[in-house]
Amino acid sequence: MWIRTAAVAALISSLTVSAPAQAPKMPGFLSSVKASAAPGSVKAGGKATLTLTIAMAPGFHIYDPKPGDEFAIASELVYGKIPGVVFGKAVWPAPKMHEKTRVHEGTITVTVPIALAKTVKPGALKLATTLKSQGCNETGCLPPDSVTVTAPLMVSK
Repeated sequence: MWIRTAAVAALISSLTVSAPAQAPKMPGFLSSVKASAAPGSVKAGGKATLTLTIAMAPGFHIYDPKPGDEFAIASELVYGKIPGVVFGKAVWPAPKMHEKTRVHEGTITVTVPIALAKTVKPGALKLATTLKSQGCNETGCLPPDSVTVTAPLMVSK
């Protein structure tokens, strides 16, 4: 009996179960947020660009980082801390005006320059970025929410 139990335990422990990569949970006002880094491989001391593609749900907009209205909740990007990696100033597309407030609708692309110190060790990095924003449509605004996405970046020798 113990031999059968040991055999079953060995069989179970040898099985590899891998769950599919899960997409981040999207706030109701966003359709998707995707992140990528280019080039995909860079040497320590080099530079890359992080690109975020943000798609709003139909009928929704998010506020620009500088909305121009003291009551609007500005969109913000927050980056994961990685020693030796410096995220530069995000470049947002030109906003649209909604009444007297700057907003983004549809699908937009935001780019962020990245600089790596010469001390960054070779290997795979995960550039985590959190988008904090509030989505509104013609009938009102949803509560502020956030979503975190990651982009791989390989540091070569």
